[in-house]
Amino acid sequence: MIALNDIEIRCLLDTGAQVSTITESFYRRHASILGNFVDITNILRVSAANGGNIPYIGYIECDLRALEHTFKDMGFLIVKDPDDNTLKQRKRKVPGVIGSNIFRGMRDVCSSIKKLPEKWGHILTLYEEMNATEISYKSNIRIPNDQTVIIPAGTIKMIEAQARPAPKGHVLDCIVEENTTLTMPNGFQLASAVVSVRQDGRIPVQICNYSNTNIKLKPKTMIGCAMTQNDSAHDKETAEVNSQTVLVCPVTNNDYLGKMDVGSLTSEQQLQLKDVISKYSDTLSKGEDDIGFFELQTAVLNEHRVDEEQPDVSLLRCPPLIASSLPTFDPVEMAELQKADPTIKRLMLYLNGDQTATKRQFARETKEV
Repeated sequence: MIALNDIEIRCLLDTGAQVSTITESFYRRHASILGNFVDITNILRVSAANGGNIPYIGYIECDLRALEHTFKDMGFLIVKDPDDNTLKQRKRKVPGVIGSNIFRGMRDVCSSIKKLPEKWGHILTLYEEMNATEISYKSNIRIPNDQTVIIPAGTIKMIEAQARPAPKGHVLDCIVEENTTLTMPNGFQLASAVVSVRQDGRIPVQICNYSNTNIKLKPKTMIGCAMTQNDSAHDKETAEVNSQTVLVCPVTNNDYLGKMDVGSLTSEQQLQLKDVISKYSDTLSKGEDDIGFFELQTAVLNEHRVDEEQPDVSLLRCPPLIASSLPTFDPVEMAELQKADPTIKRLMLYLNGDQTATKRQFARETKEV
């Protein structure tokens, strides 16, 4: 028995659950005390161990009282009550589930308690052992044994790579990074990401080909490494966002020329190009979520003069090569989308080349466009 905002509730302690939940009926009875929930159903999908969806209506944060301590702002999902009468009666008696997100918040405080109740003590000890296992994971990432991967020129491709399997019964959150000691084809870049490593060792990775020729990766080719956050080589800093600690890995893209095919540019022209890139580095894309003004490959492959500037002309604000990963729609669907959203209609004018992308024209557009 615990208390949420001073309301007593009986909960199941579930070490296999990644999230904590309360039933919708319990929330409706005490909504005035628990407060308003936040609807996050459009950005978070919750599934059971068998793969089936768990329907829920939103997310709340409450003060949890247990073990003579108050744990502030603990997160709970509000799940819908089951349709089966037997399960519904069972949920009325035990409307809550405490998962690992709560255990994580409780662990540091409870470590100072000399003697914990038996059930809580076993669970928190198990959770500490699981975390200790996660810290030591590090693995090379390779192309799977049964396939050859081809990355077309000037594209971004998502593939399934092979890493060392996670320990039995564990799912590890690891950072995917390039291995700087490897000699990779010209234009190759492995995108940094956080992935879940399971017992089969298969993980999704994104590979960019910045060259003007296809890249062929044979089976078992080593392309990078995966490791837990504490083993990452990145410089790390923490930032407080809504009272939750997040990891920030700074991204550096200084060596643009090393990742590009500069064609037949002379050494002097390459130096001039490097100076221009450095001068306007604040307008270039720094990562997957950053949209810069310039599409570097277009400028280099067409061998534009790097010492000429064209004022009052701005390229379309679009991340390099993003077109290869855009979703596709048939003409009827696209017509309906443009009719429903004027922003999409204006955007398509630029993408189709029907509207010239200049600073003067952009000044007339809405912020969304």
